[in-house]
This record gives sequence, C-alpha cells and structure tokens, in this order.
Amino acid sequence: IDRKATPEEIKKAYRKLALSAHPDKNPDRREEATALFQLINEANAVLSDPQERAWYDEHRHQILSGGDGTKGDSESKVNLWEFFGTGCYKGFGPGPEGFYSVYGKVFETLHDEEADWVKGRHPACPPFGGPDADIKEVLKFYSYWTQFASVKPFAYVDQYNPREAPD
Repeated sequence: IDRKATPEEIKKAYRKLALSAHPDKNPDRREEATALFQLINEANAVLSDPQERAWYDEHRHQILSGGDGTKGDSESKVNLWEFFGTGCYKGFGPGPEGFYSVYGKVFETLHDEEADWVKGRHPACPPFGGPDADIKEVLKFYSYWTQFASVKPFAYVDQYNPREAPD
C-alpha cells in the first residue's frame, strides 16, 4: 500500500491479504501460510494504530534496513530490531529456535554487555525462564528488567553535539 494510505485503504488491503494468506485457504502449504498470515496481522496492528504507525514511519528506514540506525563504540552486540516480531522464533517448545530460548539469549546478552561495561560489577540477572517456570521466577525476571537502567553511554546517537553548539 502507499505510505500515505488512509485507514480505510489499510483495512481493505489487510482484508484482501489476510484472506489470500489464511492457512485454511492454503492447506497444501499451511506452515508457510501461517507465518505469512502472522506477519500480515502484525503489520496491520502497527498500521491501524495511529501511535504505532507514527513510530513506524519515524523509524521505517532503520527497520527495513535491519539495523538500529546507530554507530559508535557502545553499539550493542545484539540487533534488537529483529526481535520485535514473531519471525525470530519458531513455536513455544524446547529447542534453540523456540521462544524461550531465543529471548532468553537476548536478555542474557544484554545483561552480559552491561556487566562487561562496568567490569563485572553488575547485579545478577534472573533467568528468562520457560513454559513451566515458577511464578516467583517470572516475577523476579520482570522485577529486574522493569527497573533496569543501562550504565552504557549512548551519546553517540545524539543528533547534536553540545560541544559544537554556538555560545
């Protein structure tokens, strides 16, 4: 659809794509159709919400290029953009490509980067858990990450350098 599409045009395009990609309409390639249908639903959720669409429009270039649009020596070892959709994991079962394994590694990597930055003086991070995780483990994980504040400097992503500002 056009980048300036109206909500009505988005709705019409979504219905057409969703109908053609629906897994029930594609029984001979159900797995592929399910993945495509899921992507279409995600795109519709973003484009039909004015705030989500504004955020997407503002970050469109970075998202489509697969990067996070930053450069510098503090850049993360993990590109978080690829984890904003469901295409980064395959199901919720065990295994290296499952939801819990994929996101567990993401959070572990983020924590390790922080610990490296402060030479190991960083509080231990509770594990991400799995489908059978105890509620106490889950609450510890969420408590840790909802209170998280990075110690890394991100001045390299600032649009303007204060040292170059006129007096």
